This record gives sequence, structure tokens and C-alpha cells, in this order.
Amino acid sequence: MKSSAIVALAGVIAIAAGVTSAVETSGTHRTSVRFVASSQNGDMTPRIDALGTASNPPSTSFPLPATSSTSTPTKAPTQALPRIVPLGPVHRTNDGHPVVYLTFDDGPSLTYTPQILAVLQRHHARATFFVEGRFAHRYPQLIVQELAAGNHVGNHTWTHPHLPTLSEQLVRYQLSATMRFLRSLGAPAQCVRPPFGETSATVHRVESALGLREYLWTTETKDWAHGSMAVDLRRADLGLRPGSIIVFHDGHGSGSRQTVAAVDRFLTRAEAHGYLALPLPC
Repeated sequence: MKSSAIVALAGVIAIAAGVTSAVETSGTHRTSVRFVASSQNGDMTPRIDALGTASNPPSTSFPLPATSSTSTPTKAPTQALPRIVPLGPVHRTNDGHPVVYLTFDDGPSLTYTPQILAVLQRHHARATFFVEGRFAHRYPQLIVQELAAGNHVGNHTWTHPHLPTLSEQLVRYQLSATMRFLRSLGAPAQCVRPPFGETSATVHRVESALGLREYLWTTETKDWAHGSMAVDLRRADLGLRPGSIIVFHDGHGSGSRQTVAAVDRFLTRAEAHGYLALPLPC
């Protein structure tokens, strides 16, 4: 493990020591999840401890990133939407404007998320970012910036697994760890998009128990394949309908300069047809 990763891990452990442990109850056993450093990149990743008993209950801690008095606030201020914006998701606003919902998966990333935010701001548009917990934990300031700009932030699990292949317990850990961390930053985090769009009855059962609403999409641009920007844009344009949910990516490995350019051009075309780009209720 690199020395920087060791230092980062030590800092998080120190923070976690001051956080009150919260233990979830399941039947007669108490289950827990703890954060450990990935051997690849030092991200704090949920790892399951063995089921605990009353005599030896493991603890559950959700450590927050360290901040200083000069750092970015760890919680975003609430920003109200204009009155014309419905509670949604709907096809049109109260005054008749067609609505399109832009969504971004897999972030945040230092490279592409700020560029996407700049494009949204330039077009007076708002979107929904379905983020991975591991990257939100690494870059909490980007979550704060997303929220402060009036965007919404949803749950895309902690490590982007294939949820239907996991046990119900593991699905719960992936979703609850991300949900709790996002809420510590000021995001209601009431919606979820399962990775790869893969869901199941077990996933739905966990989402319902956590009070999460699942959103997939009506149009996939497939920008993650890093093909032609023109092709990505064409897919988005073909999917432009009142109430459509269009998925782009701003994450590590899935985002690209092509995505940023495609979003910019797509919003220009949508505006020309009277569309408003709004966030999903999350």
C-alpha cells in the first residue's frame, strides 16, 4: 500500500473513532459493515464483517471526510426550484414547458464533473447525478457543488456491482452506505439507479425498505463506449420527448470530453424546442 493511502486511511480511522456507531438489526442477529481501504486505490469501501451476536456485535461506522475551517462546506445550502417546476417527474411544467431529465452516472470525477456543472450552469439547466459512494467519499466537495447549483444527487451504490448477483444483505450494504454518506453532505438521496440498469425483486425489496425510489431511463446515449460524439448526440436527440430520462456519464473511465460536448449541444437543441432540463425528485 502506498504511503499516501496509509496516511489517508489513518485519518479516516481517527475520524471514525469519534463517530457514534450505528448497528442495524436483522432478526436475532446484528449485522454490520465497516469501511476498509481498497488495495487498488485506497478508497474507503464497505466490507462485510461476519454476522455478530449479542456477545460480540461488530460496529457500523460511516466516517466523514476531514474538513478545515477554510475548506468547502460539507453540507450544501438548500436551493428552492422556481414555482413553475412541478414535484415531478412529469412531462410538462405547470406553465406548459416540456421537461427533459438529464442524468449522469458513475461520478463524481475531478475531470468531468466540474465541466458538466459548467455546461449546466451556462444553459440554466439542472440535472440528477447518480453517484458512486466510493467517489463521493473521495470528492465530497463535488457533491456539495452539485447540490449548491440546484442539482439532485442519487444513489448508484458504493462500488457499482451487479446487484442481482448479490445477497439481500450485500445489496442493503451497497445502498445504505451510499445513502447515509450522501445524507451527511446534505443530499436527501431518496432515489437510486442500479448499476447497468440491472434490478430484481430482491433489489426492489431493499429499496422499498430504505425508502428509495428506483429510476432507470428512457434513453441511453452509450457515451461510456467512447464512440463518436455525433452518435451519442444523435441517440440523445432521438430520445428527446416530454418527460424523457436521458443517461450520460461523468465518472472515472465512463465520462469523456465527448460527453461534455454532446451535453452542451443537446441542451442547445432542447432549449430551441422549448424544453426545460430539470432534476428528478431525489
